[in-house]
Amino acid sequence: MNASTPSPKPSPEPLGSGRFGPLLRSPWPSRRSQAIGLAVLVSVGLGGLLWWQRLRRPVTVAVGVDRPLVYGAAIDPTDLNTAQLFLEDNSGSPIRLETMFNSTDPLQGPADVQALLDQGVRFFITTQTSSHAVPSLGLFADGRALAINVSATSTEMSDRDDYFLRIIPDLAQEQRAIAARINQLEGKRLLVMRDSRNFRYTEPALKHFLQALQADRPWEITVRSFPADAFDPNQEREVVSQPFDVLYVLGGDFLPTMGNLAQQFHQFNPTAPILLTPWARSPALLQNAGEARRQILIASPYPDRRADPAVDRYLNRHQQRFGYEPYAMGIGTRQAIELLDQAFRRGHRTPEAVKRYLLGEQPHQTSLGSVRFTPSGDVQAQFQFLRPSP
Repeated sequence: MNASTPSPKPSPEPLGSGRFGPLLRSPWPSRRSQAIGLAVLVSVGLGGLLWWQRLRRPVTVAVGVDRPLVYGAAIDPTDLNTAQLFLEDNSGSPIRLETMFNSTDPLQGPADVQALLDQGVRFFITTQTSSHAVPSLGLFADGRALAINVSATSTEMSDRDDYFLRIIPDLAQEQRAIAARINQLEGKRLLVMRDSRNFRYTEPALKHFLQALQADRPWEITVRSFPADAFDPNQEREVVSQPFDVLYVLGGDFLPTMGNLAQQFHQFNPTAPILLTPWARSPALLQNAGEARRQILIASPYPDRRADPAVDRYLNRHQQRFGYEPYAMGIGTRQAIELLDQAFRRGHRTPEAVKRYLLGEQPHQTSLGSVRFTPSGDVQAQFQFLRPSP
């Protein structure tokens, strides 16, 4: 018998192949893998560093201040001091303040904003009146800048899809609330004294007020226009000395002369209620009202400090720090700067991103209450009617 031919021995499998491959493969990555991993780590680290630096980078916010150039104007630096106080109490805020002085001429309003746009400012807390703000709307139409306005309310600003947000209720809502309150009062003879100076507010406000008033109850209405910045009691004596059951001072500015008007009316109609717009919530104006304070009701979208501890603490803190009681508009300024601070801390640093945040993640909580914007950047509020402190 022939011997069988021996079968060739199988070649040993190379390390890292075959069924033993997973067990025998080297645990150390190749140099190429190491390089790729290092590059990823460096990229992630640099991205995180850039993000951290971006969050720490200050963001300039211009806060409006009205120039006290109108004779008798009750203007003080409430809004600027409000912003300064917030930053003193929140030293880690990314906000850096810039002052925007509002000219007395409404047609100068766009130039006041444009001057800061030219310096690279992209965020504003504006205190422009309606007559100043309406001509400025075009500067906030395309997303290069965003404003939160705390003072302007006009039908010309309602329901606009732009970057001009308002933290003050809409004019129509305000006037309906005032008309509803007057409809609850006794009597039938109503005197409406309309300030002709801030006409972009007072003209549409009068229209909405009369529509809401006449829809519910007939009144004998006398309407007189007067320039509140040039109030002359001798010229108004003939009308205010007549017997009226209610006075509504439709004013759109912080002018103490409206307090003088209330006092003059009160001398001839001592028991008649006197309704004032939210802009009358100013210490100087109420001081000029004298004994008429007892008959005054002020429409306000902000709560009474006597019923809201947070508002009372804020007003007291402001007075202790700066030596004067701020007017009510400062409450809106405090809310506005807190909203911007919250947006910046979350990494939203462009007008587009901040707008998306403010209109999207709602309601927003501030130290002075919650804020909820409508899709067009307006707010809704419940109006209260406050009696001044004695």
